[in-house]
Amino acid sequence: MAKKKPPGHYCRICGCRKPNEKFSGKGHAGHICKECYSLPQEKKNELQYINRIDRIAEKYPRSREDWEYLEKCAKNKKYPEAAEFAQMILGMSGRGVNEPIEKGCENDGDIYDYADIDNLPVFSEKKKFAGLDDDEKKWLRDYIRSEIIEHWEHSNVCPNENELVEIRKRMTGIFEEECHIILKNDATLRKFFQDNVTSAMNKLQKKTEVSVKNS
Repeated sequence: MAKKKPPGHYCRICGCRKPNEKFSGKGHAGHICKECYSLPQEKKNELQYINRIDRIAEKYPRSREDWEYLEKCAKNKKYPEAAEFAQMILGMSGRGVNEPIEKGCENDGDIYDYADIDNLPVFSEKKKFAGLDDDEKKWLRDYIRSEIIEHWEHSNVCPNENELVEIRKRMTGIFEEECHIILKNDATLRKFFQDNVTSAMNKLQKKTEVSVKNS
């Protein structure tokens, strides 16, 4: 039987699940609570790093990708709090920064005692975009639009190619967290992503042009 989804809504910045009233309309779609929405963009970025490190810290077994992500964050001087946290997790696991990961030993992290069945991990299902239902596609569409709007409001320009790649990575990562679905990054998903990015950008540009014309 499927596990019942906890009440409230998940904030992708601080990693907390909060009541729905703690989210604005745009923040709800983008999974950003009101408190985090008001933070500077650089602080939001660091909190997202810390949030992902925290999820990895509680994960068992850890994949090679997890260990590589921890090592990458541990050397990131731009976000010192995230770097310190990653270094601490590596240290607690008996690993140091730049220590090679032996093949077949990626998952020798701490062992957890899953005595309580309610605390058993929920395993994600792999799916192609074509296999998603309408609600799942709507979730992705709303997320893309909220990210584009947020970027526009902070920088007044459209995201560049590298920023769009990062947005798509965040989208699939948070989608897995919320819906327990690992999306295959196939051509259909990339086209859906680009079509919705283009649509959101066109609406923002038209809105700006109308605003300038009326001013």
